[in-house]
Amino acid sequence: MDRYIPDPGSERHLHARLQSVEDRVRASDMALVRIQYQAQIHLPKPSLKLMKKNAHHVRHLVFRMYGNAPPAAQLVRYPYLQTVRFECTDSFDRNAYGYGYGRATGGFKGSWDFIAGMIENQPYLHKIIVNANNQMMEMPETFVSALSTCLKLDDLQTSGLSFIMQYFQTVLPRVRRLTSSGGRYDLPPTWKDDGTSFPNLQYLVLNNSERTSKSTELGWLLQCPNLTALVWSRSELPLKLFCELVPAACPQLTSLELRSQLSDQDVALILTSFPKIEQFSVYSSKFGPQSPEALRRHLPTLKEINFRENRAPTSKTVQEILSSFPDLLRLGSDDLFYEEHYRQPWVCHNLRSLDIGIGMESWNRHNSSHFKQRQVYKRLSELTQLESLTIGPVPNRMPLEFTMSAGIDELKTLTKLKHFHWKGDFHKLILRSEVVDWMLQNWKRITTLEGFVSPGDPSFKKIKETLEERGIIHIGTWTATRHSEERLFGVYDPEYGGLPDFGGSYGADDIDDGMGGMSYNDYMDYYSL
Repeated sequence: MDRYIPDPGSERHLHARLQSVEDRVRASDMALVRIQYQAQIHLPKPSLKLMKKNAHHVRHLVFRMYGNAPPAAQLVRYPYLQTVRFECTDSFDRNAYGYGYGRATGGFKGSWDFIAGMIENQPYLHKIIVNANNQMMEMPETFVSALSTCLKLDDLQTSGLSFIMQYFQTVLPRVRRLTSSGGRYDLPPTWKDDGTSFPNLQYLVLNNSERTSKSTELGWLLQCPNLTALVWSRSELPLKLFCELVPAACPQLTSLELRSQLSDQDVALILTSFPKIEQFSVYSSKFGPQSPEALRRHLPTLKEINFRENRAPTSKTVQEILSSFPDLLRLGSDDLFYEEHYRQPWVCHNLRSLDIGIGMESWNRHNSSHFKQRQVYKRLSELTQLESLTIGPVPNRMPLEFTMSAGIDELKTLTKLKHFHWKGDFHKLILRSEVVDWMLQNWKRITTLEGFVSPGDPSFKKIKETLEERGIIHIGTWTATRHSEERLFGVYDPEYGGLPDFGGSYGADDIDDGMGGMSYNDYMDYYSL
C-alpha cells in the first residue's frame, strides 16, 4: 500500500520536506523525489509553484499515472534529472484501450505526450523505466522521438510495451543496458539486412516475451556483437540454434541467466558450447550427472552460480560446487541437505554472497537436532568473506532454527557481513532481543536484516528502536524507512555486479528495482501532484 507524507496539502510541511531534500543535495549531490499523479481519486496536492521552485534539486523521479493525461500546465521540467520511472496503472491502461492491446489515441495519447515532454532534451537523463502493467501498449512515435533526444541514455527498461521499428533504429543502437518484460516486437523480415545492429548493447534482459517468436529474439541476439550478459526467459528456448550461433556472434558473452525448462543434457550443452562463462544461472531445470561435469570446464572463470526453482534436488550438485570452486564469489540454490554438507570440506572461502536453502533430515527438536544444526553453522562460519547471507527452508525438510542454542554464535566469524536474510520456518523466524543484541555486537557492518519480530513480544519496541538507531533496514513487521536511492535506481554501476532477477523475490513487474522483494513504496514518500 502506498504511503503518503502526513498532511500532504500542507505548504509548510511540504516545504520542510523539500528543504530536507535540498540539504541532502548540498551534502551528496543526490536527490530523490517521487511524484504521483492521481487524476481519479481526490487527494490534497502540493502547489505547482512549490514543485517548480524545487525542480532543480530533483535527480531521480518516480511518476505514477492514474487515468487520463495530466493537465499540460502541470508539466514541470527537471533540468538535472538523471533517472525516471513511469508506473502506468490498470486504470491508466483501461482508459487507453479498454482491455488489451491497442494504439495510443485520445486521452491516452495526451498521457504519452506528457511523458515525452518530461524526458525530451534532458541532458543528464541516463536511465528510464516504463512499466505499462503488462497491458501491451504500443510505443507511440512521439515517445520514441523524445527518447532519441536523450543523448546520455544508456539504460532503458520497459514492461508491457510493444516496440516499433523506429525504436530499434534510432534509440536502441545507443543503449548499453536494455530490459524488456512481456514485450512484443513486430519486425519486418528484412530488418537484419538493413544494417540495424546494436554495438553498444552489453546487458540484455528478455523476460516472458511469448508474444514474439523465438527466431525473432534469436535474430536480435545475433545483432549484438558486444553483448556480455543475457537474461532470457520464455517457456521454450531455441536451444540448439542458440548454442550453435550465439557463442560466435557474441564472443564476449560470459554471463547467462536462462529461465526455461531445461534438462540435464540441455544444461550440459550450454556449458560446453560457450568457451568462457563467469556467471551462470538456470531456473526450472533438472540436474543429473552431466551438469556438474560440464561446470568444471569453467572452473578457472566461474564467479557466480545460481540454481533456482529447479524440478529436482540440487543438493549433491551444490555440495560438489562448494567443494570444487575456490574462486567462486556468489552462489544461490534452493536446497542443501544436512547429510550432504559434511561429506567433503568446502573450498570456496572467497564467497561474498550465499543464498541457500538448508534442510535437516528429520523434525527432531531435541538436543541431537541442536547438535546437528550447530555443525551446519560451524561449516557456514568458515565462509569468513561473506557480505550477504540468505538462509531459507527446503520443502519437506526441517528448517534450521535461528537461536543461540542451535548454534548461531558460531557465525561470529562473519565480521564482514552486511546483509542477512532469514527465510526459514515461520515459527523459527522470530528474532529475540538477545539474538539481535548478539548480531549487532558481532556483525558491526550489518545494514540489512530480514526476520520476523512479533509485535506481541515484550522486546518488540526495544528491537525496533535499536535497529533504527543503527540505521539498519529491517524487513519484517514494520516498514523500512531508510532512504536508499542507489539501491533503488541502480545509480552505481561498478562495471557489472550481477544480473537483474525477475523471479522469486523480485517479480517481473518490478523490473530492475533491486529491492529483493521490497516495494519501492517502502523507501520513499510520494508527493502527489
